[in-house]
Amino acid sequence: DLKAQYHLVIISSIDDNIINAYLKRSKIDNLFEEVWGIRKKTSKVDKFKDFLSLYKVKREECLFITDTLGDIKEANKVGIESVGVTWGYQGRENLKKGSPIKIVDSPRELSDYLMNKL
Repeated sequence: DLKAQYHLVIISSIDDNIINAYLKRSKIDNLFEEVWGIRKKTSKVDKFKDFLSLYKVKREECLFITDTLGDIKEANKVGIESVGVTWGYQGRENLKKGSPIKIVDSPRELSDYLMNKL
């Protein structure tokens, strides 16, 4: 549902090939327009800026989904709001430190939140 209405791009610090292989194995590679990993640029701040420019969207039209405090801080530097997910690398208490607009505990909760927010 989200793909029909929004640009879905993965912005990550790991190797693009690893992400693409995972997406393909999971049969969800068709859901994302692009994967911007370490091969694109090392700085997520720079990748966020490039995304805004390339897709001609405003910061307030973006939402970054992440599992780390560092990612939230980088999105904050660019003025992009974040949603923290607790089933990844870091837990709720650590994610709270970055002041994301929401923290969710399951993919279902994330989906419900996104469908109601957007």
